[in-house]
Amino acid sequence: MALTDKRMFDRKGGFELEDLRGEKLHMACLKGAELHGVDARDTSLAHVNFVHSKWEHIFFSNVHVNEAQMGGTLFENIRRPDAEFSRLEEEAGTDGWINVEPVRFLTSDLSNAIFESCNLSGVDLIDCKVEGMRINGIPVEELLRSYTENKETAAAIEEEHASVAPSVPTVVTKPGFTIAGITFDANLQEIEEQQLGKAALEKVRAAREQLAERLSDDVYLVQVYPMKPGFNPHADAFTQLVGYVVPEGTFVPDGFVLRSFPEREYVKMTHIGRESELGRTYDLLYGRWLQENGRQPAGYDFEVWDDRYKPEQDDNEIDVHVALAP
Repeated sequence: MALTDKRMFDRKGGFELEDLRGEKLHMACLKGAELHGVDARDTSLAHVNFVHSKWEHIFFSNVHVNEAQMGGTLFENIRRPDAEFSRLEEEAGTDGWINVEPVRFLTSDLSNAIFESCNLSGVDLIDCKVEGMRINGIPVEELLRSYTENKETAAAIEEEHASVAPSVPTVVTKPGFTIAGITFDANLQEIEEQQLGKAALEKVRAAREQLAERLSDDVYLVQVYPMKPGFNPHADAFTQLVGYVVPEGTFVPDGFVLRSFPEREYVKMTHIGRESELGRTYDLLYGRWLQENGRQPAGYDFEVWDDRYKPEQDDNEIDVHVALAP
């Protein structure tokens, strides 16, 4: 049944259509009707009942939906145009007309909605109620609270570190010294797994009173490396010596050794941070600094553990010295 005698030609589909442009359709019942190839651009719909209707291949762009009740509505396979920019030169609805502006929900009640296997990248929630909202079963309120706490903690740590002047490598000349201590050979993995350094430190501190001639209570960790190509401290064994600086010729307790090191130039840097993060300081000294300054290592280095030594704390400080070849 024709609604009008007026006709128009659809350039996109190549069809002749009834022309209802500008007409007013009131109190119409379309229940069970099939609408196909309908051009509804700039149409105003008010008090329309779409219950149980089915929409397929619908072109929505710059549509304003207001006061809509959508309980039980299913949106499936809804997608944005596959384009980076909008192209609005052609007739709306044709292949050359594309609008990639964001879809916006304003003052809408989406409570209890379910988003499943959807692409929500770039979605921005602004001033929205999120009580009871979950992402993969995790309450959003809990995620936001955790984010806030972590952000505050990170800011506090950053502020604390900002108050400490950063350490820079410096070349120093240190007189010869002698260490009385415990020594062992192992690689870094073995030292960590077997807690060899910690055990040696305990023995050294326990024997402190037997080393009455020690020059200070600072503990030295000296590391001596085999000068071979491809040496890897994580897999290849090297020597560690943990002890006190003492006068040359000092008597040492059973199980202790005495070893002297000559006057030499060192590149010195104070490591600030947990002992577990020392790798970044050694990487800087043995990697970038030696290369940029054209120097070669002499095969050993040492750390000074004084009253700033707090290995498990962020304010831990360790003076690292890498011996330089002449």
